[in-house]
Amino acid sequence: MVRHIETSLRRRSGLVLFLALSLAACPAAAQPSSVDEAERAAERLLGSGSDREDQAFAALLPFTRQFAVRGTVGPGLAEAAERAGVPASALIEPLQALASRLDLQTDLGPDDRYTLRWEQTFNGDGRPIGLARVVGVDLSSAKKGSLAMVRFRPFAGPQSGPLAGLPAGRELFFFADGTL
Repeated sequence: MVRHIETSLRRRSGLVLFLALSLAACPAAAQPSSVDEAERAAERLLGSGSDREDQAFAALLPFTRQFAVRGTVGPGLAEAAERAGVPASALIEPLQALASRLDLQTDLGPDDRYTLRWEQTFNGDGRPIGLARVVGVDLSSAKKGSLAMVRFRPFAGPQSGPLAGLPAGRELFFFADGTL
């Protein structure tokens, strides 16, 4: 990704330098009047192309990646998800939502299965930015059967039906049966 950005910057700076030089060579164009002025104008427009500037530019390019893990609950869902690599901070909201439907200590057995999907934003260098967030959970419990929920954000317009009265723009977890 960074190499592509560097190539793009070099290509763009070459085009700007070519344009500046062609304007300098044209008698009708009074500015810039010399090659040095054209180079200075290109540097002002694009920067000097130093490594520090390239790194700063790359740091401004965030991207979001989604991950998924599957496994057995074992001693507990939170512990199993953390062992699988899910950030602990991402588990707070979904565990609270699940606790509204089942007792996480007694309703889940060690052989029950889960699938958990989460996303994380990264900068251009691949370092995490901000907090990860869980976007969906599927549970298969011997005691409670299947349970699935997804993160959802109601749009800001007027709501009707089952979405009426929900806070617009606030993310919530919805269960597969259509309830909060």
